[in-house]
Amino acid sequence: MRKNKIPLRISINGNPGTSEQWDTLASVLGAKKILGDPGLSVYKLMDNTLLEIYGTGLTEPQMIFKDGDIVIGFQVDDLEKSVDILLKAGVEPVDGIIRTCESYAYSHLLFAGNIFGLYQID
Repeated sequence: MRKNKIPLRISINGNPGTSEQWDTLASVLGAKKILGDPGLSVYKLMDNTLLEIYGTGLTEPQMIFKDGDIVIGFQVDDLEKSVDILLKAGVEPVDGIIRTCESYAYSHLLFAGNIFGLYQID
């Protein structure tokens, strides 16, 4: 595994009244805030895990929280290949492959009633 590889991404639905508590937890864990936009805070924990706290006002990712308030995402080296293998195994797509920029892409999938994410950073 490359040193700069971020192994895990935890996305949290910061329901009204809970975002501040999640931010406090991130502080207790010694996390470094790397993004602080209205409705979204992203922290990097000491083990390089990303902690994303979604607040009110962000409608795009809210669909991933329809069955629960926490979604785990795993980094893969080849997102398209990984998604293809999982789809052939019967895992259901939630949002397809989303490319937010040239170097970052993600996809959410449904497996046994649980949504999880895969992402690739080039």
